[in-house]
Amino acid sequence: MNTTMNSRAVTTTYGLHAYYTLYYSLLTPVIFGIYLYGYIIIFLLGFIGNISSLLTFSRKILRKVSTSIFFLSLSVTDTIYLLTCVYDFTQMGLKIPDPSSTNKYQRLCQFRNFIAYSAINCSAWTLFSISADRWIRTRYPTKVGRICTPRNAAVTLLSILVFSMVMNSHYLTPMFGAFVPGLTILCAPNNVHRVYPYYDFYTKYWQIIRALISIIIPAILMVLALGDMFVNIYKRRRSLLGQRTNEGLTVHSIRNTLTMNNIMDTTKIKQSSFIQKQMFILMLSSIIVFLVTTLPMATYYIIVYQPAVSLDRSITNVVLMLCLFTFTLNINYAINFYIHCLTSKLFRKEFISIMFRKHATRINTISVKM
Repeated sequence: MNTTMNSRAVTTTYGLHAYYTLYYSLLTPVIFGIYLYGYIIIFLLGFIGNISSLLTFSRKILRKVSTSIFFLSLSVTDTIYLLTCVYDFTQMGLKIPDPSSTNKYQRLCQFRNFIAYSAINCSAWTLFSISADRWIRTRYPTKVGRICTPRNAAVTLLSILVFSMVMNSHYLTPMFGAFVPGLTILCAPNNVHRVYPYYDFYTKYWQIIRALISIIIPAILMVLALGDMFVNIYKRRRSLLGQRTNEGLTVHSIRNTLTMNNIMDTTKIKQSSFIQKQMFILMLSSIIVFLVTTLPMATYYIIVYQPAVSLDRSITNVVLMLCLFTFTLNINYAINFYIHCLTSKLFRKEFISIMFRKHATRINTISVKM
């Protein structure tokens, strides 16, 4: 009996290595280079950046601001997504075959895709929530205290999480898993279930639905919010400057008396303008990076499943395209922290002050205005 079991184990191991050797031989050095060196860079930048964001926004004083709650959640979802990429790095970058049994691989495949795509959707709508939060603060400043609260932010994030999990729950069904039963290399709708409606739904409609819900719709809403913010900030600034000019002309006789008040008002206007400008630049850069890194992957997934589209669907080319577009997608979840630091003086100052435990009183002042 032991001899039989050992024999089966040897055969299984030999078959596994033979299968992976054949599969790896079909791929190019560029693919392995991206999965190895590219992913190492992504992990280093991503985990360090996301942890830095977590340290920044998890501060008690910053958690009192709804915007910070959204940024904190964004760091968490980005980190979770990057963790799901470790499997691809191990299998393709380090070339370590997955020795799991068919059943284990099936469950792992389902779980990884469910977590990854739920995190992608959460990240997109959290980014929109940040834009909406800033839009409300600009559009309805008198209602900020009632609407933009940490509690409402938590409720919004919980709603996004539940929606994302329900939306991607089909990944946990038996219809999704190993494309070819017994082969632990490709996650897709099960090839055995081609006759079922799910296969047609996934290949013809799901990629379009996912692209719309997780990328295009939140991106459009973010652009609209950003545009309206820009218009409102511009109008308000002109109104304030015009009001001050008129007051200066009609009350010329008491100018000296109000000099100090005017200086204080000017300082407040400049400070408010600085904060709004920094948040505008931060949001604009985040939206641009989001679109540039996520749209190519979504577009390719839509095209590759359309038989009418003339496309090289050889294993080598498909894996190469998926490798390139997945790497581009991963960039979005690794560089948010660096975008914030490079584009926003406000965020950069806050991070430096927190890291070096300096200017605690200034943090308190600015965080209230965020």
